[in-house]
Amino acid sequence: MTEAYLRGILHDGTKRKTTYRIAQKSYEYIQFLAKGIRNLGFRAWIYQEGKNRDVYIVEFSHHVLRKLQLTSQQEKIDYIRGYFDAEGGIAKTNKVGTIPKR
Repeated sequence: MTEAYLRGILHDGTKRKTTYRIAQKSYEYIQFLAKGIRNLGFRAWIYQEGKNRDVYIVEFSHHVLRKLQLTSQQEKIDYIRGYFDAEGGIAKTNKVGTIPKR
């Protein structure tokens, strides 16, 4: 887990006043993110959103990413990896997601 990866995964996150918040159905993935943030030396906390929903949140401070600048090749790769984990990939054809003409 790197700060660059976290920056990429935030494409699926929410920015709050002082924290970032990432929601997922996979509790294991949320645990993975929280452990990675803690390994970077920062706090992260996990909670379930609602009593009857299978949605889990990891939340962490803006301070985790405040000094990040994507300069090295590896940082750029990690950012892209996080982005694809958040967004799921890219379409094989540019016709995906377009509205058909009538």
